[in-house]
Amino acid sequence: MGAVVVDDQLRLVGEGWHERYGGPHAEVQALAHSGPAACGATLFVTLEPCCHVGKTPPCVDAVIAAGIRRVVVGMQDPFAQVAGQGIARLREAKIDVEVGFLEPEARRLAAPFCKLVETGLLYVHAKWAMTLDGRIAARTGQSKWISNEASRAVAHRLRGRMDAIAIGIGTALADDPLLTARPAGPRVATRIVFDSQARLPLESQLVRTADTVPLLVVVGPRASADNVSRLRGEGAEVLECPTREQPDAADRIDPPRGPRRTGPAADDQRARRRRQPPSGRIFSTRSSSMKSTFHRPQAAWRRRRPIPRSPAQADLRRPSCLTSKVPRSKFLTAMSTCMAQCADVRSTGFSRSM
Repeated sequence: MGAVVVDDQLRLVGEGWHERYGGPHAEVQALAHSGPAACGATLFVTLEPCCHVGKTPPCVDAVIAAGIRRVVVGMQDPFAQVAGQGIARLREAKIDVEVGFLEPEARRLAAPFCKLVETGLLYVHAKWAMTLDGRIAARTGQSKWISNEASRAVAHRLRGRMDAIAIGIGTALADDPLLTARPAGPRVATRIVFDSQARLPLESQLVRTADTVPLLVVVGPRASADNVSRLRGEGAEVLECPTREQPDAADRIDPPRGPRRTGPAADDQRARRRRQPPSGRIFSTRSSSMKSTFHRPQAAWRRRRPIPRSPAQADLRRPSCLTSKVPRSKFLTAMSTCMAQCADVRSTGFSRSM
């Protein structure tokens, strides 16, 4: 979260941001930077000032004590202990408060915090490189490079802003990734590997750098005690979690799920999802961005007879778009439109984990 203090001529007097968990909030930082000049000035904040005692004292008390004349708030705090009460406290102190200034932009900045407060779940970025027909690698497993240098640079900048980067043991064994930001960013992400059997090799780059970059290996109850002990001896943190007891998903780590939504609205949404056809759909109807679900038409693929290939073509796969009921021209048009819409945020062409 951020805050700036400006005078009547909109000249910058002070600024601040919430630098770390448990540290001073943005408003307190900005007021300390402003000093006596904050008296009678205007305070711009992305999030409503807090009014409760948590890791730090209430920010509204500091704003009132500094003599701020006007507060412009980007968005109301969704946290239950605030939720408009900070704004009410400021207005009770005869401070002019404006709420909703650049609110969409403020909500985008606060999206991880809002996701955690409103749902109890983490904010996740999904990153992958994909060919037009939905492949992330060749049949041999080779994937360097589907993307390019520019997209890989964006991916590394994203890594430098994350708290954690998570992969499965399959990716760890196939790619032997390092999962660090190069060059380093403002944060050092904890590298997480979901490895139910504790098979992560000690000679992997992840384990060899565990002393310098945090590594968390999530294992199941059937993991080898010797393997777990060796991983811990190399500096990795090991967390044991329960696994699914299903024949088709044996020893797969079962992450905790949030509470199931109930009520008429949730029932209607689940009913709509059940009515959607499982194959032949390129993008989800709920969105046209790269976040949309890509449904590979597996049913149509199985119904078609095998296509004769020469030995030179053995490692080539027929594009899945040609085996579905979606015409190739329509498929390419949909992909081009999607990629054009995502060009502003440069989210296309991301590489696989390195």
